[in-house]
Amino acid sequence: MCTVTYVPSNDGYYLVSNRDEKRTRKKALLPVEYSLDGTKVIFPKDADASGTWIVLKENGDSLCLLNGAFINFTETDKYSISRGKIVLQIASCFDTLIAFQSIPLTETAPFTLILINNSRLWECRWDGEKKYYKLMDGHTAHIWSSATLYNTEQQKLRQQWFNKWVSENPSACLYSLFHFHKNTGEGNPEIDLVMNRDDKLFTVSITGIAVNSSGSLMQYIDLKDNDSTTIGFSPERASL
Repeated sequence: MCTVTYVPSNDGYYLVSNRDEKRTRKKALLPVEYSLDGTKVIFPKDADASGTWIVLKENGDSLCLLNGAFINFTETDKYSISRGKIVLQIASCFDTLIAFQSIPLTETAPFTLILINNSRLWECRWDGEKKYYKLMDGHTAHIWSSATLYNTEQQKLRQQWFNKWVSENPSACLYSLFHFHKNTGEGNPEIDLVMNRDDKLFTVSITGIAVNSSGSLMQYIDLKDNDSTTIGFSPERASL
């Protein structure tokens, strides 16, 4: 849950996430449709904790998780509630921003949560002590990199890569965003978007969401086994 981009489209948006994980974690389950308290959602499921890092809701809202808030932190035993489970609890609510504002998080490790809520883009953070939330410009493209894996200089470099890509792709689509997420870097596997640190921690998948006035879909690629799937709400009409 370590690199996320948001790009607006003429009548919707694209949201794409690279998931960086330890080799010791099990392979995630491919995205399928679930019901959370009567709310139809689509997400890939973490096979270890049964949570997720990215969710598409039937109404076109979505959520995407990154580990860490502003800076790196030390894991402790007090963090007993999975962040992926928190994502599902928030996703089950009609208003995900209100859910983030009200949900108890004292036993949850710091995280950043990107919300598209009623066509508005929110950046929500929990630093282990306090919640922060900020309304972002939904007409502008954005990139986030996990504070647990990338320091300030590395995040700035990735922002430069993204700015260059945005300037060269004025008519972005999900396909071109996947290309950015899969191929961008300078040949340094420590910090490239598809990263690999001594084969112990590496990018395991890329998940993309496309939402427009005709429908929505989620596209998922497992980079290790090359499994892929596309599923959505009227996916045949949602733009890739």
